[in-house]
Amino acid sequence: MNNAIPLLLRQLGLALEQQGRTRLKGLGLSISQGLALDYLFSRPGQKIYAIELHKASGLSKAAISSTLKELKKAGYLEMFSDPEDDRRKQLVLTPKAYALKEQLNQELEAQQKRLCRTISPRQLEITETSLHTMLCNLKDEASRKTACGTVHPENTHPKEAI
Repeated sequence: MNNAIPLLLRQLGLALEQQGRTRLKGLGLSISQGLALDYLFSRPGQKIYAIELHKASGLSKAAISSTLKELKKAGYLEMFSDPEDDRRKQLVLTPKAYALKEQLNQELEAQQKRLCRTISPRQLEITETSLHTMLCNLKDEASRKTACGTVHPENTHPKEAI
């Protein structure tokens, strides 16, 4: 078995970060901030808490906390304590964030188009499923049952990952 996949994934991740940093810098956002906003935009009308963003992104709680504080400081986000549990912070987008929504969406879509421009829809479906499966394979068995569920490569369409 060739050991090229981890190296290719690392190179791809670095290239995505570099391009994303350059593209989102024009909007005044970091990659983490842009992806956090995109996640929140994708759930209109839902109550979203910081812990959900942590679980969906795979980032550490400290990294999520830092990203959210930066978004709040920039005026894109408000955080409210849950009346039943002060530790839980509900995330609410501000009008300033919604003013940025279309530009952010265009940048993220452009990045995905550049990344996938020569890959067929069927290949993309297989790749997405395979990447999701690889991610689940790396999680320990206890969290795999809740985080990944039962993986069926032929009909899995992961949409929750950031």
